Amino acid sequence: MRRQPAGKVRIIGGHWRSRRIAVTAGTRPSPDFVRETVFNLLTKHLPGAAGADLYAGSGALGFEALSRGAARLLFVDKSRAAASQLRHTAALLGAAGRVRIESADALQWLAGNRARGLSIIFADPPYRMMKDESYRVKLLGRIYCALAAGGIAYVESPAPLAVDDRHWQSLKQGRCGNACWSLLAAAPGRRT
Repeated sequence: MRRQPAGKVRIIGGHWRSRRIAVTAGTRPSPDFVRETVFNLLTKHLPGAAGADLYAGSGALGFEALSRGAARLLFVDKSRAAASQLRHTAALLGAAGRVRIESADALQWLAGNRARGLSIIFADPPYRMMKDESYRVKLLGRIYCALAAGGIAYVESPAPLAVDDRHWQSLKQGRCGNACWSLLAAAPGRRT
C-alpha cells in the first residue's frame, strides 16, 4: 500500500484523478486501497447520484464520488476546521455548486430528518463510537431511513458489521489494517 504525503490524500479516479486534497489534523482518511476497491464496486451506482459523506473529515470519500460522476454530495462533520477545509477543497476542485457542507454531529443531523431518498451514503465514524453497539444500531437505522430503496451505504468500523437482513443486504465486506468496511444495500421497505 502506498503511503500518502503528510497532510494529503489522493483522489483515485475520475475527473480529478491524482489530485491531492488536504487532510485536517485528527482525521483518518480511508486508505487508497480501500477507496479503490470500494469505488470499483460502486461504478454503476455513481453517475447522477445524490449522496452524503458523514463524518466527512478530509472528504476523500465524497470527493472521490463526485470525481466519478455523482451529481451532488452533502458533507457532514462536526469539526469546524474540517468543514472549513471541505469548503476550501470544494472551491479548489471547482465543485462548490455540487456540494453542501454542514458543520454538525452526523447522528444528530440524520435524526433531524434532513435527508431522504439519497442514492449513497458514506459513513466513517470515529472507531471509539463504533465500538458501542447501541451507537452502531442507531447509526445504521438512521442511514437506512435516509437512503432510497436500493440505496448503498459504505460504513467503516473497527470490526466487521453484523446487520439486520430485514433492512440490509451485505454486498461486500473487507479489511485493511485495523479498518473493516462494509458495502450495504438498503432493502425495500418502510422508511420512517
